[in-house]
Amino acid sequence: RVFAKQYGSSDDYLAFLINADSDPDHRTPSVRFDGLRLKLPRWSVTLVRRRPADTRPVVLLNTATLSAAAKYALEHPPRFEHIGSSPPDAPDPVRADSIRWRAVRLPATLDADGAVYLRPPEQLSITDDTTDFLWYRTTARVPASCATNQTLVLRDAGDIASLYVDGRFFGMRYDKQEELSTLSFDISALFAAGETTKKPGEAVEITVLSQTMGIAHNEFHMEAYARGLLGSVLLCGHDITMGSWRVSKGIEGEPESGDELRHGGDLAADSISLSLARAFWKPYSAASAAVAAADNGTEFSRLRWYAIDIDTDALVAAEQHAATEDGDEPLRYAIDMAAMTKGQLWINGHHLGRYWLRRAPPASDDDAFGSSSASICRQCDYAGWYSPGKCLRGCGEYTQRFYHLPRSYLNMPPSGDDDAGDSPKGKEEEEKERANKPSTTNTLYVLEEIGGNPRLISIARRVSVRPPASLPPSPPDNDDDDDDEDSGSGHRWLALLRLLSRLLLVLSSFAVLAALGGVLALLWKRWRDSSSAHRGYERIE
Repeated sequence: RVFAKQYGSSDDYLAFLINADSDPDHRTPSVRFDGLRLKLPRWSVTLVRRRPADTRPVVLLNTATLSAAAKYALEHPPRFEHIGSSPPDAPDPVRADSIRWRAVRLPATLDADGAVYLRPPEQLSITDDTTDFLWYRTTARVPASCATNQTLVLRDAGDIASLYVDGRFFGMRYDKQEELSTLSFDISALFAAGETTKKPGEAVEITVLSQTMGIAHNEFHMEAYARGLLGSVLLCGHDITMGSWRVSKGIEGEPESGDELRHGGDLAADSISLSLARAFWKPYSAASAAVAAADNGTEFSRLRWYAIDIDTDALVAAEQHAATEDGDEPLRYAIDMAAMTKGQLWINGHHLGRYWLRRAPPASDDDAFGSSSASICRQCDYAGWYSPGKCLRGCGEYTQRFYHLPRSYLNMPPSGDDDAGDSPKGKEEEEKERANKPSTTNTLYVLEEIGGNPRLISIARRVSVRPPASLPPSPPDNDDDDDDEDSGSGHRWLALLRLLSRLLLVLSSFAVLAALGGVLALLWKRWRDSSSAHRGYERIE
């Protein structure tokens, strides 16, 4: 299980010494390689480099050996400190009293390309990586089977689907991201006693919002990756797949590629056909949001936009406080989204990415990731092939709750007094300067797909623990084997011969000495050429 791969010549190469043994009960082998005696930990690769000027090879690293700095970083992980909590009287940069929100409306018409499809089309060929969302809509008659089977089933669908019947929300479903799923919705509320009770033969409008959760990036046949409503659509067991379908990509207010969100007016740029008008924004309160969630009506979806103002002065105060504590440590901001569920983030028009607050399985859930180990999330053994359940950390905690907020995306006031020492300016010049002054307004836009409390969103800074300057270097383990007569003696003579030939060529003033140097150089060249790259396989013992 121990072998070497060498690339290059005998005096200029990079070698990989591999120990593929993963058994913890086996002893660490000690091997000889080109004058070195090395210990190869199990399930590791040791990189060895030699250059023509080197008298002996150099061990670059061993994948199983951590440096002192890396060990210190593992023992002292960074923490996140919420701005507003330190110092205790610091202002909170998230202004909870200024949160505005609105629901995403269902599209009135679906005619993205003016086409009518006989069956639901594949999603990615239409969205073309410009959005995660595609609306599907069709009209069907209520079959008689709805008396006993009151479900709507989407076969071979992916990744997420939200169902609206006559504009009424009937839930969101998702399963496994890596494969298509069968998603079932309970629509019995359509047939409950009341004024809106549907009877057999009546027409219903079925709208499905299909959403992808990213695209394949490391799978076989990625060109065949497909999402959307790819299988049959069953209404109360009746197949309504074939018919008249219309589609529309994107959701109301979602910026397209190159567009920017705008503060104080419509959320999206004018090129967005479905912009968020200012009249639909309203101050956020938990009571109003609860009422809207309970009675969503037939015009709006369950998706929510939130616009949250960031107090720039609070960020400046936090930076001043951090400068006194951390010195020249750069500030790294993050947004704590633990109070939300799933969606996307923008700051000042810059897309920060997607978030999904999901908790990792608890430590007792041994089969959550297909692992049969009873010690899941309790201990870690790096050796052996990787699996999703290997070396888990943070069981029962959020897989991610802090999302990076680049400082370069924030509108911060310029540092220092740029006008110091300048001559007095006229009134017109001052007004012109104020008009051209960069904005210091920061607005966080949140697109929430499921639900949460935006008032609990907060900004934190990442605090790292610096390793002490006295940490010693940690080279890979090796034994000095210069005194062993069998360990690379031929190569030491080769190095000596090469050194003598070069010395004679440099110092020689007479033709005889030059000829002698040339002969020695020729001997060295033949010796070097006779040592091919494959000799690396023979050097390890």
